[in-house]
Amino acid sequence: MRKHLKELPLAIVAFAIFNHGFLPISLPYQLRFTMDSFNAGFGILIIVALPIAIFVRSSLFKNIYLKILGFLSFIGVLGLYSVGFLALIFIFFDFFETIENGRDISFKLEKDIEISGYHYRLYHTVCGAGCSERKILRKEMNLLPGFKIVKQLYNTDIFNPVTLTVIDSNKIQLIVGNYEDETNIEIITYEP
Repeated sequence: MRKHLKELPLAIVAFAIFNHGFLPISLPYQLRFTMDSFNAGFGILIIVALPIAIFVRSSLFKNIYLKILGFLSFIGVLGLYSVGFLALIFIFFDFFETIENGRDISFKLEKDIEISGYHYRLYHTVCGAGCSERKILRKEMNLLPGFKIVKQLYNTDIFNPVTLTVIDSNKIQLIVGNYEDETNIEIITYEP
């Protein structure tokens, strides 16, 4: 039992990094639940479980130096939480609102095109005070019942006109205008 308990905190941390991108880098794919309320619930679980997982894992080390390092990591995570306390409050409100509504209101679906089992979805995002409104094109594929793989393909300013169309049976075309310069048009083609 103790052996499996050692691996659980590592699994929580690894899945948190993969799923919600708690890294300064952007991963090419993200594993998401198909229901937005499950994503929000998982986000709350990660925020609560991450420091607990680090504390439990560090207490299971036999080497005193590793225990100290783990405890310092735990204190560091709690320190980051205390610095970002206001942000955490807003994150919790967003998560609970998503759970209550059953969908993430910060992502408004504008267009959905399905080609070869992939959904190309154009979203209008409103992520609050932390960033500006954007239009985002994501490629989503249902992996297993309840899970999907998501890859962000493109994002642009909300004021730029965006058109998403099918150009043949297995290609889509994204046309992005520029609100400052009408002659500057970007055309991108995607295939599954």
